[in-house]
Amino acid sequence: MRLPIYTCASVFLLLAACPIVSLLQVTTAVVVMVLDLSDPCSVLPCALRWLGLIKQKLATTYSLFERKGLQLPEQLKARQRAKLLSQHDDKGLVDCTGVSLVLACTKWDVFRDAVDAEGQKVMARTLRWLAHSYAAHLMYLGGLQPGEGAGSASGSSRSSSQHTQQQLMDNFSRLLNHTMFVGMDRKMPLKMALQFDHLGPLMIPAGSDKFKDIGRPQAQMPAVLTAADVAAIQQEWVGMASELFPAMKQQEQKERFEMDVRYREEDVDAARARREAALEAYRREMEAAKREEAVARKQKAAAGGSGGSSVGQQQQRMQQVAGGSTRKAR
Repeated sequence: MRLPIYTCASVFLLLAACPIVSLLQVTTAVVVMVLDLSDPCSVLPCALRWLGLIKQKLATTYSLFERKGLQLPEQLKARQRAKLLSQHDDKGLVDCTGVSLVLACTKWDVFRDAVDAEGQKVMARTLRWLAHSYAAHLMYLGGLQPGEGAGSASGSSRSSSQHTQQQLMDNFSRLLNHTMFVGMDRKMPLKMALQFDHLGPLMIPAGSDKFKDIGRPQAQMPAVLTAADVAAIQQEWVGMASELFPAMKQQEQKERFEMDVRYREEDVDAARARREAALEAYRREMEAAKREEAVARKQKAAAGGSGGSSVGQQQQRMQQVAGGSTRKAR
C-alpha cells in the first residue's frame, strides 16, 4: 500500500484547494498532528486550528456523501464510537469524526526541563481534554536527537531516560502501523503502560481517558456532564493555558512552517515538490474551468435574451399585419 505523505504546508494548501476528499480517502484516513512542546505558546493554537480545519473538511465531505444518499458518514462515526467508547461513560459527549486522529507532542524532554510542574499540568490537562473530545490518540515524544533531554542527569538516570524515550518511539511506530494497516477493529498492542501523569510522558490511546479524571480548572465538575459543559470547560483550560503562556494569544494567527536543514532528504523533498506542483496545476485547472463555465453562462444568457427579443418582434409584426387586414376589411 502506498500512503501519501504531506507536510503541514502541503496539507494546508490541499485543504484550501480541494474541498472534498474521495470515498477511499475518508474511509482509510489517518491524521497525525505534530505539536512542538519546546514552543509551548504555539501548541494549543496550532492544535485548535488544525482540529477546526479537519472538522470543517470532513463536514463538507460528509455533506456531499449524504446528498448522494450514502450512509457512510454515520457508519464511520458509529464504528469509531462502538470500537473506542462502547462501554465508556463519555460515549455521548465525545465528538467522533470517523477518522483516526493522533496528537504527537514532540520534544517532551525539552518541555519538561523548561516548564515548571504547574505549567506541565495545565498543558497536559488541556491536551488530554482536546484529545478525548475528538476521540484522538495523545502521545508525548522526546529525546530524538543525541544528547537532547539529558539535562544534568548522568549514568543510570540518563540510561533510564533514554530507554523510556525509545519505548515511546516504539509505541508511536506501533500506533501508526496499527492505525494505517489494521484500523480500529482490533485492540492496539502497546509495550508501555498508559501514562496519565503530567510529570511523565503522556501515553493515552483514544478512548482511554475520561473527562471526570481530567477535571476542571479551579472548580468542581458538574454532576452530569452535557455537551455544553464539555465546550465550556475546554475554554476554561485553554484560558488558563493562555495565562501561563501569554505569547500564545499573539501567535494565534501565526503559524511557522520551517524545515530544519539537518533533516533534509532528497527523496522526500523531491516527492514534496512533485506533490506541490501537482496541487498547483490542479488549482490552475479548477480556476480555468470556473472561468470557462462563467463565460458559457454569459453566452447562454445573451443568446436567450436575443432569442426572446426576436420572438417579441415577430409577435409585434404579426399583430400589425392582423390590424392592417382588419382595417382593409372595414
